[in-house]
Amino acid sequence: MTIKLCKELRGAEGPDLIIITGDIASGQYWDPLNYYDWIHMVKPLKECIDETPFAIVPGFHDFEADANQYKIMSLIHQQHGNLNEINEF
Repeated sequence: MTIKLCKELRGAEGPDLIIITGDIASGQYWDPLNYYDWIHMVKPLKECIDETPFAIVPGFHDFEADANQYKIMSLIHQQHGNLNEINEF
């Protein structure tokens, strides 16, 4: 239902950019060393986003796993169409 609604809104509004605000994952439920766990979690988002450029602002739960901010941002940055920049913070 959520993906369907998201696709309808994207189609109706035609955004130039989609910003996703946090909590893609619940840290204890994914292995941050396994890239495919991340791909599995963002697959529904990619269905919704389609080819629209996007950025993700990670939330608190995204950082609950044993991955530091750099690792999570590296995973995000690898997604086609992603506009996030990796920085050292």
